[in-house]
Amino acid sequence: MNFILKLFVIFLTLTLVSCNSFREWKEERRAARYERYSQKCLKYGFKKNTDGFRLCIQNLDIKRSADLDRIIKQNQQNSNNYINNLLYPKK
Repeated sequence: MNFILKLFVIFLTLTLVSCNSFREWKEERRAARYERYSQKCLKYGFKKNTDGFRLCIQNLDIKRSADLDRIIKQNQQNSNNYINNLLYPKK
């Protein structure tokens, strides 16, 4: 019983640590994405801390979300086609 309790504590500790690591990783990715967007907007001629600069960053983020949605939808369609071809092969 004692062994099982120790395993549970170790598992719980590892789970909590990995959650924190995931949050840190996610925050690092967000910061890196913001830096890339900032560099792009500066190249486009926007000045930092202006409404145009913030709008540029927002538009890049919206475009990224739309691209991800399109890719997800395309992958779902490809998966559905694959499954349909397996279940109902053409003669």
